[in-house]
Amino acid sequence: MLQLNQLNVMYSFWTQNDQVISASDLTNWFSKQQLGYRIVDSPMDTSRYYTILDAGGSPLLLLGFHQSPTTPLTQEELRPREATASQPEAAQVGVCRPQHSSFLASKYHYDILFEPTKGLQKVMASLHLLYALSSLREGAILDLKAQRIVSARKLQKTLARETILPEDHIALQFVVDHENGISWLHSHGMEKFDLPNLETFDLTEENLLSAIQLFNDLALAMIEGHSPPPNAPIELPGGKITLMFSHDVRQFLSETYGSLFKEHKGASYSVIDFEQAGDINAVVANYFTAKYFGPDAHPIVERQEIERVLTKKSLALDGVVFFLCLSIDSREYGRGNLWIEATGLSDGLITGRILVSGLSNKMLGKGDTIEFSFDEILRLYATAGDRLLTPQELFTLTKDV
Repeated sequence: MLQLNQLNVMYSFWTQNDQVISASDLTNWFSKQQLGYRIVDSPMDTSRYYTILDAGGSPLLLLGFHQSPTTPLTQEELRPREATASQPEAAQVGVCRPQHSSFLASKYHYDILFEPTKGLQKVMASLHLLYALSSLREGAILDLKAQRIVSARKLQKTLARETILPEDHIALQFVVDHENGISWLHSHGMEKFDLPNLETFDLTEENLLSAIQLFNDLALAMIEGHSPPPNAPIELPGGKITLMFSHDVRQFLSETYGSLFKEHKGASYSVIDFEQAGDINAVVANYFTAKYFGPDAHPIVERQEIERVLTKKSLALDGVVFFLCLSIDSREYGRGNLWIEATGLSDGLITGRILVSGLSNKMLGKGDTIEFSFDEILRLYATAGDRLLTPQELFTLTKDV
């Protein structure tokens, strides 16, 4: 059986409803969804805890219902704002939407606990359980290890995927302290898989999107059981990086970083330049474009030329896909750069699906759709099949459409 003192609270579901969902109601819900989980009263405290069993009867999770004297986060903490060295997480928690705030102001919540384990079984069981809770009660979902709110829509998308997206399970947070000239990109949530989090230092904002793509690729390999060995070289198109245990790296950083690490004492890897034993800016600079378009890709950057090739008719060309790098600063989406795949154009506004996001609004992520103007496009690439189109090929191809 599960031992409470060996478990960590990984997720919580906050609701205004003080009536505890019964084990039979949860089991019936799973049965209707053709899922093999069973819920039984836990002998630890039958009034507060349930044990979630897999199809073979082995215990996976513990579900507890509580009334807390305090709320998990204030509305002020949930508003997006600029991160600082003293409040590095402030900009990253997400947007407290109206439908979330009333539930988070409540003091009734369900906690999902499990012992960190390699693999996806317990994490996916937790997400199915959260979906069950959100179907039976109105409420707000918190991923406590990734430090973010999870919308019901996001949860449905995650459960419907046939492939693993690290972005569904971890959060990347970028802290910049311009006054002291330091920056820190780091992950939250890998501890759910009994894995170290990732971090890197002195990253420039110009290279943020490429570093995010790299971190997601590294996280995916680790979650799938292919974690690179520490201190060994990892070949990238721009050079070599390596993973070092963070306690071996942090001791050589300036004292200014010290305040950032106070709340980040878990196991982590520092991603550093293998050859220079320093920051990864030079190695990672073109990581995203090299991954998607090859090392010698040349974008279209002039506004007039972008408008010339990106039209309703060109977006309808069979087999041609347009990729755009954007710089956005808006009330709706937040501030930052991102890569998208263009999907439509109407009344001068383009719609696109996010590929990788550096936006301050963490409610938006890979696969979400946004709308933007030509003014927000930094550069454009286009592919036909598995081949990158040169600017001249693109001009020729779109000339008569």
